[in-house]
Amino acid sequence: MSRTLRALFLGVALIALMVACVSAIVLREIRRPAGDDSTPVAFVVEQGESTSQIATQLRSAGLIRIPQLFTYLVRTQGFDGKLRAGRYMLRPDMTMGQIMAALQTGIKIEESQLTIIEGLRLEEIADRVGQAGLPSVTAEQFLAVARNGAAFKQTHFRLNSLPEGASLEGYLFPDTYRIATTATVTDVIELLLNRFDEQYATFETAVRVPDASVHQIVTMASIVQREATVASEMPQVASVFWNRLKPENQGQFGGGICGSLVAPLHSTIPCAIIAQTRRHIVQACYTTAIPSIQKPEVRIQET
Repeated sequence: MSRTLRALFLGVALIALMVACVSAIVLREIRRPAGDDSTPVAFVVEQGESTSQIATQLRSAGLIRIPQLFTYLVRTQGFDGKLRAGRYMLRPDMTMGQIMAALQTGIKIEESQLTIIEGLRLEEIADRVGQAGLPSVTAEQFLAVARNGAAFKQTHFRLNSLPEGASLEGYLFPDTYRIATTATVTDVIELLLNRFDEQYATFETAVRVPDASVHQIVTMASIVQREATVASEMPQVASVFWNRLKPENQGQFGGGICGSLVAPLHSTIPCAIIAQTRRHIVQACYTTAIPSIQKPEVRIQET
């Protein structure tokens, strides 16, 4: 066999191998979901949007990894222009094929709306969840699961400073949510905790209280929420409380709500904390699990 013929056969074999490898990678990507999170994600397809626009938005929502591959898959299967407008509840653990089928058939998951306002205690949040029209979730079930904060530490690292036996009170972020009626108790709690993580991350690097844990900051935010009359007073109120936690100022707390809330923090917040508090620290407008806290008077703000 001539050298030229052998080179030709070798070239053909290499090309075939490359095609096989690329095909295997593409097939694996099509079958592999973007993640293992089963929390429903609201996704909206607007009227007139192209397949490539939808694919880009799917990637932004964390539902697919490669929008070009999704677009190719839709077009090669003859579904280009057939993805229907509407509001869907999709999940990161769905494959591209499953997402494409859901959008092409127009099957939408029925949703319920849940609104949690600032300042609600855990029991009050549970009541609202129980009234949200979720067939698989009752107030009692929600309360029982939410009281075990340790169960969610593995998936939410900001809960690592939760004291032993603490609930998730203070970490269930106030907002308006649209939740699939098929959601479980865990699905609902994960949705609220994910929202907390998103919002806390927006100001986390601006916190200027040395050595303070997330739980200590959330606790202080709750106290300030209770004591401040208006939002503009919050930075000053927070500064006063952080100052009073310094060793030289211990014992300055009077009676009433201020003394009963702040004094116990001496045992949990290091005395090295200095009152360099910025507005960001007190933006977490909800109540943490301090037994003496009563339902605060709150101002409902847009989130």
